[in-house]
Amino acid sequence: MGQFFRILLMGAALSVGGCVDPGGSESAPPSPADAFAAARSIQNAPTADTRRLLQLINQTRAEPHRCGELGLFPAAPPLSWNASLEASARLTVDDMAADGFFAHVNPATGENGASRISAVGYAYLQWGENLESGYDTAEQAMEAFLASPTHCRLLMRRYWEDVAWYRRATPESDLFSVLGAMHFGRPM
Repeated sequence: MGQFFRILLMGAALSVGGCVDPGGSESAPPSPADAFAAARSIQNAPTADTRRLLQLINQTRAEPHRCGELGLFPAAPPLSWNASLEASARLTVDDMAADGFFAHVNPATGENGASRISAVGYAYLQWGENLESGYDTAEQAMEAFLASPTHCRLLMRRYWEDVAWYRRATPESDLFSVLGAMHFGRPM
């Protein structure tokens, strides 16, 4: 039986509105203060892995892409890595892995990307979220994003300024081998 791969997309504009700790044990969802502290603890300078993800995002945006029936999107400006968005993307992945769901909204808590992005202190005019599951490499996930018209369009939007993409193996999950969240932002 083939492995099942999925990607999800969510975004919002203007005024849109259980985690796993590193050891893998369940904990309560972080308070906004804890989430903000986690965001501040991430270095502003991306690691080698995050630099590679940022390079992949910006290389993709540097070329025009046909996003299916949504048409041709011109090349878009490069984005800057944002530590707060990295923290919110991490919260999203950890939440999905811990609670065994793959969706933009946690069915148990009602939290979504906007609530996590706000919780880490990122003040936005616009935000967006692409989710991926089951892709062994970032390159495979990027191909899937580009093959999906709505994910492609979100990736190629010119108004984004900041981005972070957090992905990891999820051995604590019986449902997913790898989960990833890409958060986009346009700050206030």
